[in-house]
Amino acid sequence: MSVYWIIIFMQALICALLSGIIANAKGNNGIGWMFAGLLFGVLGLLAAGFTPDAARRAEIEKLSS
Repeated sequence: MSVYWIIIFMQALICALLSGIIANAKGNNGIGWMFAGLLFGVLGLLAAGFTPDAARRAEIEKLSS
């Protein structure tokens, strides 16, 4: 296996781990976001970071209805 593929694999695992941790801390589905981080890499990590908290999302839905 080439060093290039090892680096890509490690980057995907790191993004998956961080995405899951961030989503879980925000009260969202950590496992789902972990797979998003694994599949989409940095984009999945950014999406997990910019997704609002579960409690805040519930407040927004309550105010809008």
